[in-house]
Amino acid sequence: MGFSGGLQITDLNDFITPGQECIKPVKESNQPAQTETAPEPAPDAPTTQISIGENGEYFEQNQKLEKAEITLNDCLACSGCITSAETVLIESQSHKEVQKYLSSTSDKKTMIASIAPQTLASISASLGSTPSNEILLRRLRHQLKDIGFDYVFDTTFSRHLSLVEIVNEFNSLDQSNRLLLTSACPGWICYVEKTHGELIPFISTTKSPQQIMGSLVKYWFSQHINKTPSDVYHVTIMPCYDKKLEASRQDFYSDLYQTRDVDCVLTSGEIGLLFDTPVNLEVNVPNENSLSFEEQVIPHHIQHPGTSSGSYLENILNLLRLQTPNLRLETHSPRNLADSVEYLLINDENECVFKGAKCYGFKNIQNLVRKVGKERGVSSGRGAAGRMAASRGRVRTRNTGNPHDSKTLDFVEVMACPSGCINGGGQLKPGISTDKEGNERDWDSEGVAVNPSKNIEESVRWSTKNWIGRVEDIYWRASEDSKTLTVSQVDAKAGEMLAALAKEHLRTEYHAVESETSGLAVQW
Repeated sequence: MGFSGGLQITDLNDFITPGQECIKPVKESNQPAQTETAPEPAPDAPTTQISIGENGEYFEQNQKLEKAEITLNDCLACSGCITSAETVLIESQSHKEVQKYLSSTSDKKTMIASIAPQTLASISASLGSTPSNEILLRRLRHQLKDIGFDYVFDTTFSRHLSLVEIVNEFNSLDQSNRLLLTSACPGWICYVEKTHGELIPFISTTKSPQQIMGSLVKYWFSQHINKTPSDVYHVTIMPCYDKKLEASRQDFYSDLYQTRDVDCVLTSGEIGLLFDTPVNLEVNVPNENSLSFEEQVIPHHIQHPGTSSGSYLENILNLLRLQTPNLRLETHSPRNLADSVEYLLINDENECVFKGAKCYGFKNIQNLVRKVGKERGVSSGRGAAGRMAASRGRVRTRNTGNPHDSKTLDFVEVMACPSGCINGGGQLKPGISTDKEGNERDWDSEGVAVNPSKNIEESVRWSTKNWIGRVEDIYWRASEDSKTLTVSQVDAKAGEMLAALAKEHLRTEYHAVESETSGLAVQW
């Protein structure tokens, strides 16, 4: 399993310091014989002190301990080591949990899968041919139904609902003092909650496409098939490991029905683990050129121009330009980075009426945090609680001589991964015969020693830029080939769904998390 992008950030203030209990505690050895004698503790040593013997063995109160093991299966973007509240992720967010429900004969659930368009692009890039998202999804649906799934959707319509709702949220803000930071990326949200709680008042409360899809499946579609939410087991296939953490939030759990909106999240690279034998997605399947039942009930393959991470900023820009057609769009990157770009709308009087930004990757997020702190008069870097009382208070501007620099940010599309969701940590990587630029290579003839048991990234170091570009290109091309509905048809269906869903199914809340420990309080 690859590292989640959130693990690479700094200021890990919830790191579990020595003396605190880890969710992967050391265990007492059951071996009858010990090959080493425990060293004598110092007279003033605490009773819980762990000592190390001559051969590297661990002892506590003269009892030999096994070494604690934490693998990447235990880690997500939780700003350091996992906490006891996140232990559920280790067992419930895995393909084995899905297989258990698929094979269950008692208390049989209706099995539903929802697949992200970025996942479809990643899978398509790994194939010799590049079928459209429409055809690829139908082939995947056929294979998933063969192993026990009842219904398979994509998540482009739930993304459409998320975009509509975030527009409503943006329009509700005071135009003279507005700022909205997107919340679809769980790595970014986790980072804010644990290290910059002062930014929470500016975070969008609109649910991510994954969680809105969870609401659609559990509280709308379940009624359509005469089931209750608790009768349904909902699996999403996502490009990101952090989506597992999002699905496990208590905010997305129904006490009434004793169920989560999304029961399990698998990544693009994990979906293959569901099958006992490899499946060939380049082979035609029955009815792959016909509309499925799922596509007739919920619109599929909806393209949203802008970015492959949801097009949140582009959606707002289009709205404003539709309202005021004469606005001129200018873009610039303060650091000449593709992942950090500002978008300005200028009126006929050469006044900047809107400033938005695209901010991808934690290096750029650090700069965003400082920028928002200065502009909004909030203090960043004081732990999770920060200065939440500042809310949407003072606005500080700067005067650099450029008339547009003094305009504060109105909207920011934030993603934790560089290049956004298309480069999520759970996406498929180039095969062993392909370098990280996506080019076919004959390693033997080039004299490169490759370990077949390892991923190509561990054997040969190449830039991933071209590979990401290939997935991005397939994302847009495959989506364009799959468009089957007009904008008006999609909007009409969205209006119907939004009227049927309660506000609680579209919005959520975020919470600052204070670190329970301090490194200064540890007694060494």
